[in-house]
Amino acid sequence: LAALLAGMFIAGHLAKGITKPLDAVVEAAREVQNGSWPSQLEVTSNDELGLLQGVFNEMTESVRASQQKLIAMIDVDPLTELLNHRAFKERLDQEVVRCHESGAPLSMLLIDVDEFKLFNEVHGHGAGDEMLKGIARALEAATPEYAAKSRYGGEEFAIVLPNADLQTAESFAEAVRSMVSLTLKAVTVSVGCSTLGAGTGKPESLILASELALNRAKQLG
Repeated sequence: LAALLAGMFIAGHLAKGITKPLDAVVEAAREVQNGSWPSQLEVTSNDELGLLQGVFNEMTESVRASQQKLIAMIDVDPLTELLNHRAFKERLDQEVVRCHESGAPLSMLLIDVDEFKLFNEVHGHGAGDEMLKGIARALEAATPEYAAKSRYGGEEFAIVLPNADLQTAESFAEAVRSMVSLTLKAVTVSVGCSTLGAGTGKPESLILASELALNRAKQLG
């Protein structure tokens, strides 16, 4: 009887040593299923159970990294690696709210590649894509890191400049124009610039003013 009880105790202890780690794996899997990321499991042994824990850790980390990449792709234009149109509008809305709350100025640049359709017809769409990539690099070089730079659509780019008044924004607009001409020979851009008054206006107003300024720049050559 003593031997039997001792055997049952040992078996129960061994079973607990197996079921407890397995329960942890199951619970972690449920967390993943519910959309959250569990903490890394502690690898408790070098046997099959430890292998299972290690593989589960690697799997969840791989899935987490893939999800982060997908989330980043949602906001990024795949060609230029700038913000896409949707992400730009979200950022603009946020900056307008911040502008109203703080009273700081907010400016926007709308940039359009001159004669882009003709460039594509002469040089091909592949060269057009490379040119757009070059313009994106020029925008990065000519404007501060805190500025939100985006591919607004087609051959148009947009930049949000927090805490920049009209004079500062115009200086950045000229820097963009000069940088494009310097780095991309025979390519020019037109730039429309606008500023939102402290505590007034909407994101749509800033966009419309930039579009009007851009059209005027085109008309003036």
